[in-house]
Parts: sequence; C-alpha cells; structure tokens
Amino acid sequence: MTFTNLTVFIINFVKKSSQLELYNFADFFGVSSVTKQAFSSARKKLSPKVFILLNQKLLEEFYSDNIIITFKGLRLLAVDESTLRLPNDSKLRNEYGLDLANSSVPIAKISVMFDVLNQITLHSSINNYRASERDLAIAHIKQLPIKNKVDQSFEDLLMFDRGYPSLGLLFELNSRKKHFLMRIQENFLSETNTAIKSGIQDSIITISAFSKDRKPNSRLKEYLPNLQRNTTMQIRILVFNLDSGQKEYIITSLIDQNRFSYSDIFTMYGMRWNIEEGYKFYKNIAEIENFSGKSKIAIEQDFYATIFACNISTLLMLEAQDEVEEANSEKKLKYKYKINRNILVGTVKNEILDVLLGEQDLNEYCERLKNRIKKNLIPIRPGRRFPRVFKRIRSTIDRRAL
Repeated sequence: MTFTNLTVFIINFVKKSSQLELYNFADFFGVSSVTKQAFSSARKKLSPKVFILLNQKLLEEFYSDNIIITFKGLRLLAVDESTLRLPNDSKLRNEYGLDLANSSVPIAKISVMFDVLNQITLHSSINNYRASERDLAIAHIKQLPIKNKVDQSFEDLLMFDRGYPSLGLLFELNSRKKHFLMRIQENFLSETNTAIKSGIQDSIITISAFSKDRKPNSRLKEYLPNLQRNTTMQIRILVFNLDSGQKEYIITSLIDQNRFSYSDIFTMYGMRWNIEEGYKFYKNIAEIENFSGKSKIAIEQDFYATIFACNISTLLMLEAQDEVEEANSEKKLKYKYKINRNILVGTVKNEILDVLLGEQDLNEYCERLKNRIKKNLIPIRPGRRFPRVFKRIRSTIDRRAL
C-alpha cells in the first residue's frame, strides 16, 4: 500500500468489509492481495490532512474555472452542525464523548460550511461531542479570506440557524467583513426586542458590542480581545409570518433594502435548507457513519475522504444537470427534471480508482460518468412540502459501557 494507493483506496467509499474491499482493489488492478492487518498498519502513517488538502485543491479549481451560481452576487454559505455515531470502542468514547441521553455508543459532533447553490462543502470538521457549535462556526469563517482572491465577482453570505447567534459571532463576522443572515429567537438582544415590539417587519437598527444593560460578554472578549468598548454595528431585522401562524425573526448585515428586498431575504434563508439535504446525502447515501476502522486516525481519514469524494460526485452531477436542462430547454415537458442524487455514489465507486491510478483519459471518464448519471432523472414537482418530523428517541444507556 503505497501513499497513492492507500489514499485513493480510502477515497473510494470503503463501506463494505475492509478485507473484501481490499480483495476487490487487488482484483481491479491485478496486483497481490493486501491483508486487513497490512492496511491497518499502513493507514497509521497517513495524515487525514491529505484529504483536506485534496478538497481544497478541488475547490480552487472549481471556483476559478467554472461559472458559479450566486444570488444577486452573493455566494450563499450555510453553516450547521450534526452528529455522527462512531464504532463502539472505549478509546473513541474517551476521545469524542458519549451522548448519555440517547446511547452508550460514542458520538462525534461534525460541522460543515456548505455552498447551498453549488451544493459542495467548502470546509468541514469532526470534533468532540461537547464542542461549541459557535466555536466551530468561527473556525469555518477563518478559512475564508477577508477579501476573495479567487474571484472578485461574488461576495460571501454566511447563513445560520437560531442556535448560533451571539454578539461574539456577529462582531467576528463584522470584523472579517463577511455578510451574514441568521434566524434569532424573540428575546435575542434588547435592541432586537425593541424592534420586534415596534411592529415594523423590516427595520435597520444599531447594536452595541458593550452596553450598560448587558452583562460583560466573555466570549466576545475571547473572539475579539482588542474590540473597543464603543464599537457598534448596523443590522437589519425582519419579521416573517409563516403559513403555520408562527413568526420567524431574521437578522442580516444586508442593510441595503433596495438591492435586497424583504422577499429576497426570506428566499435566501429558505435556501439554507440545502445543507440539511447535504447531511442526508452524507448519512443515508454516502454512509459516512460506516467507518472502516476504530482508531481516531481511521475515523478522521474516512470522514474527510467521504467529504472529498462527495464533492467530486456533486461536481459531476452539476455538469450533467446543466446538460440535461440544455437538452430539455426546447421540449414541452410537464415537469422539469433533475439528477437522482441517490445513484451518484454507486456510479463513482471504483471509477475513482481507475481514473486516479489507471491510464484512463480524464475527459472520457467524465463524459462516460455524466452519460450514466443523466439516465437517472426524477421530476421536480413544484409545491410539494414535507413537514419536518422530530422523532423522540428513548434512552438506551448501557451502564456496562460507562
């Protein structure tokens, strides 16, 4: 298992028995079989960072060589966290933590920054279950340059659900000149409370980093230790009436009400849902929780390799989708059609081995895969809604594991 062979093998969605995958790998290239023990020994020497760097290179190529989908010049980046169940191993329980409320199985917290229009993950991390989601969000933000050096045609807008808003996060984003859009709770700040009680649905307010009626914010000082006490910033607060009868409160740095209308803000926040679909793809289709090892390094390798492989699959899907839309543009069809994302992983598996390790022409490879992908289309039926169902999980703590 050379460095290259080992790296590509892990990228190739290793989800079955490791030994079976190794047999298939050997048969595919007509080489001697590798034992599971030899694979485990070799992977200990491979830093998970290789998959992070490969993903960074892929993103650089994508954002510099393609037409990027934006919303009024904004690249919409959603940040959200989730959890992953890990193999039941005592070392992993100590490393990542245990969700005592639900299970004795070790569990990790993951966080991603996801381009919701272009459907790719820019940055991801796997962490201890108790890690702060706001700290993880700050880590994502720091991966973005203050000024976009790759392409000056778009700005970044970071979107967060209501678990994220805090003064520390707001002023960190402001200091890095990044636009944001967040859903907040009704009692977030005294300034937002006043705006909500005024009954105005779209207003611009000023918030202070430090004020007399607010307790000293230790997290704000931690993020921005040199922030002056008289620092303020303008934000826009909007109130939306949902079909359910509930109200949704949004704050944003997009204070230009002429460029970004009331409905624009609502539309953009609705697009944040694509990150939820991204997590579904990782968990249900790419089987990101199906790890090929029980060590910390194996967990990290599999996690970052799956993110990278899914991005490859998505970029092929986007090209195929463009070709489908162009071919159907003059046809009178009842519905528009999109690529069935569920077939992507099976389509790309093993092909990655051939294109990265074999002598296959890259352009021919991409065309063949795109043609295969385009045969699996599903109709887009407008107006369909599926209410989110929250399942109650009964506690199943295994006391022997503690």
